[in-house]
Amino acid sequence: MAKKNTKIVAELDTQLMENMFQYSVTVEGLARATGVKVGKLRKAATTPIEGKVYDPNEINYARLAFVMGADIIAGIDWEEAAQPAARTGAKDENILRNAEALEFNVNYYIRGKAVPVQIVYADISTQQFVIKTVTEPKDTEQEPAETLQVVKFSRFLAKAPRLTPRAVGPAIVEE
Repeated sequence: MAKKNTKIVAELDTQLMENMFQYSVTVEGLARATGVKVGKLRKAATTPIEGKVYDPNEINYARLAFVMGADIIAGIDWEEAAQPAARTGAKDENILRNAEALEFNVNYYIRGKAVPVQIVYADISTQQFVIKTVTEPKDTEQEPAETLQVVKFSRFLAKAPRLTPRAVGPAIVEE
């Protein structure tokens, strides 16, 4: 069995350590720039260093260099790796985010309720307001039921009120 050349790995880990420190690159940034799975790099980075007491905050650069290899390390664009991750979650523009945008007697669709609610009264001094929910009865002979509820501004805004209804699961098609 052939013996590995540990000198090459030692030089790679020093080069990797210097560049990661100089450009302030995280393991996640390294994964983004190289295409290597982030879980594989995290595992390599947190592997205990031989001959030292384990420290979970210390990066094992030798193991990282071994996992990535010389050809991948040579092709890293360090400026790209240093860039913060782009957020992929799209911001919903329909969600109202401040109390000043709320209006009286307008239907708002909030998370957790299938029917719309309306603001009927607001008290700025206590940061509370009253919302009305109108639910349609299952029986056609009954009248719609109105429910009034006192809610704090912050709690209502946490339920992400919208002017348009939320999408509900897949519709059942009757044939």
